Amino acid sequence: MKVTLLNFGTGNLHSFLRALKKSGVSDVIVSSDPTDIARANRLFLPGIGAFKNGMQGLSERRLIEPIAEFSASGRPLLGICLGMQILGTKGFKFGEYDGLDLIQGQTVQILKLKVDGVKRIVPFVGWSKITVHNKTKRCPSILDDVRENNLIYITHPYQFIIKNPEDL
Repeated sequence: MKVTLLNFGTGNLHSFLRALKKSGVSDVIVSSDPTDIARANRLFLPGIGAFKNGMQGLSERRLIEPIAEFSASGRPLLGICLGMQILGTKGFKFGEYDGLDLIQGQTVQILKLKVDGVKRIVPFVGWSKITVHNKTKRCPSILDDVRENNLIYITHPYQFIIKNPEDL
């Protein structure tokens, strides 16, 4: 399995690379080359920071069209943090900016938060159970092997609100 970890200038690459390797994923490359995107079996978009900077980094590296082509191919694509946010239509992190529009929706600031029925302070920092939606397999998912109720660590003041519930 060839995994490409996309470098578009937004940080956390080395931490994510170590996590992948510790999880047993050995064929990982870190790249900002569009040809590496075309060759990947799976594409990961990590990121930390502002929506505008993420989209600017993709644009400057001419990665927007290759990401769209990869997504249209049906191969698994996973966005982490900012990488997930920019998959949407728009982001409202320090302004209003256009995203990749691969998933119709918006990234907005979290104003109130309840996790597992418990009121949390925003930004939310802590462990939460993961729920994998849409296991009907209308397309391959990078989360196919994830078990329900696994714990993930979250630290975030923004959320991605999808337009179409079937895209969840």
